[in-house]
Amino acid sequence: MFFREASSKFPNDPDNNELDILAVHFSNEIAVQIRFNGELDSTYEISVKGLNGIGKRFLAGHSIMGDDDEDDISFVGDMANYQIATKLGNSNDTKLHVVCTQIAELYHQIILPRNVDGMGASNEDGITSRKILVTLSSKIWRDNNIGKDFDKLIYILQNIKKMYNI
Repeated sequence: MFFREASSKFPNDPDNNELDILAVHFSNEIAVQIRFNGELDSTYEISVKGLNGIGKRFLAGHSIMGDDDEDDISFVGDMANYQIATKLGNSNDTKLHVVCTQIAELYHQIILPRNVDGMGASNEDGITSRKILVTLSSKIWRDNNIGKDFDKLIYILQNIKKMYNI
């Protein structure tokens, strides 16, 4: 077992709200708690599954059959690589699904490849088999005094990286 924790206050917040992050690494799962003034109300389990095997997809309006046109624009969508199961909270809140996907992407692309917990970075395919259990307060996204949602997400991701000294 390995853990990290960090505390901070949201910048430019007149209410001086606290953000506490705790991550506990187990051999099969990583539990991440993101507290807003000590509160938690939603839990999501993120596992690596989905459309990862499809590879490149083409943007709408561009040819995918026949011509090998150099102007075709393709992308690989990372958000489709994760399956999110709501364990507690509102399963219809897609904003929290996006937040959880970004947290999982941070762990799978930056934190776990560095083997910060000494439990192995990934399997032979380069993909970690550990699930990520994110428990957070949905009130973070409802409080408009803190700032815009994107700024809040970036601030949380930066704090998770700082927590691991990355």
